[in-house]
Amino acid sequence: MEKENWSTSILPIQECDAVVVGMGMAGLVAANRLNELGVNVIIIDKQPDGWWIGGDAIVAGQAIHICGQSLMMQEDQLLEIINRHTDFKAIPELSNALVKNSHRAMNWLIEKGVEFEEPPGQERIVKPKKPVSGPWALIKPGAIYDSSNYGGYKSMKLLESRLKGEGVKIHYETKAEKLLIDSKGEIVGVLAKGKDGLFKIKSRATILCTGGFQRNKEMLLKYIGPHVDQVPVFSEPGATGDGILMALEVGAATRSMNYMSFNVWPEAACMNEDIQYLNINTIGVEGIIVNKNGERFCDESLGCNMYGSIMAKLSLDTVGLMVIDEEIYRQKVKSVVDSISEFKGTVYSANTVEELSEKAGVSQYLTSTVSEFNEAVDEGRASRLRIPKAANVNKIASPPFYGIPFTLGQVSTHGGLLVNTKGEVLDRDLKTIPGLYAVGAVMQGSLSGGSENRYASYVGHLATCLVFGILSAENVFERLKIRE
Repeated sequence: MEKENWSTSILPIQECDAVVVGMGMAGLVAANRLNELGVNVIIIDKQPDGWWIGGDAIVAGQAIHICGQSLMMQEDQLLEIINRHTDFKAIPELSNALVKNSHRAMNWLIEKGVEFEEPPGQERIVKPKKPVSGPWALIKPGAIYDSSNYGGYKSMKLLESRLKGEGVKIHYETKAEKLLIDSKGEIVGVLAKGKDGLFKIKSRATILCTGGFQRNKEMLLKYIGPHVDQVPVFSEPGATGDGILMALEVGAATRSMNYMSFNVWPEAACMNEDIQYLNINTIGVEGIIVNKNGERFCDESLGCNMYGSIMAKLSLDTVGLMVIDEEIYRQKVKSVVDSISEFKGTVYSANTVEELSEKAGVSQYLTSTVSEFNEAVDEGRASRLRIPKAANVNKIASPPFYGIPFTLGQVSTHGGLLVNTKGEVLDRDLKTIPGLYAVGAVMQGSLSGGSENRYASYVGHLATCLVFGILSAENVFERLKIRE
């Protein structure tokens, strides 16, 4: 491990009390809280000044939530739902820290000028709400529902403008290359690469807010599954695992690195990014899902997080076929199926299941699969099939039959650096790495992950960005006071 000798450095050096790496929601919150506490802070981000500052908060569902619920809900209720969503795998101390600080964190954000759609005490969706959450064709820059016109982007730009107004030093198009560590084993800044080359930022505390690793194919293959590098990704472009990789070099511990959220999109999303984030999970939940052999391989009613994980880790493909009949189409999923055609995705239809299998390019064993499934539905034993279906049990018997080829899609990884309740990064001996903190998706594995269930053990990225952004900044402030 390289120790940094500042006295012999020949690179340009900037100095501050704290450097924040990343300008997604986590970084913007942490930098604002540090600044209002009087901490001299520098914040850097790989992206240019513009559309992507704010990261995934721009294109997310724009709800700041804990397991889908407002942070203003009662603490005991929030803890209960966290435990249910994570199968009790979340670290209890971190869950407690999240919910105990959720109310004041939301109030802090509201005091900064961020508005919500809901009345006081129920705040969840940032105002103004986007009319749609996807696909990318509708919400990208210049599109009809350009995300910059709605709450996620506007709230991030508000936090950014507060930093600019206060004179906080911001470096755009600047990538942190490595953490700098002194002879005592303390993190003393970062080596950064900006438009003019390499330089060093000397700091007394470093907060990593670099997001997940969903855009790093090497890490996906290493941690998630053998075919996940083929899965289309919908996220901000900077989520390449930089913070995790830098922290690993100085001995950091990680948690839940093999967990992530999965969506399902039309297979065309593999080649056409405009159709990414068109979530068609409802079709699979109401119908059946088969692989190229025409076989069911999961309980579709558990949803895409569950069967997505099965496909990514255990099967040979990250694509499949959803199968429904006319009755399911008309009564349950017509608008979703029609939207696929609208965005130039593929929907096969046929008067027989055998003909459908030919059109869709799957084995004609599909006819046996459908026949066996329908027989089990008639006899009330669908939940006892070798591959059961516990809910949303609908026969596939009314022609025409529809086949919708789909691909797994992914938005966020859940694994990350192990932290304590102060946001300090822990090493592999579970001791703190002095001077190093992590906030947001880069530490999400400390709360999310750890279980493959229908919720993907998801707690809420924006909530952790907000709460732990504030907590890490406050603990940096206390650490700096003690050391003075």
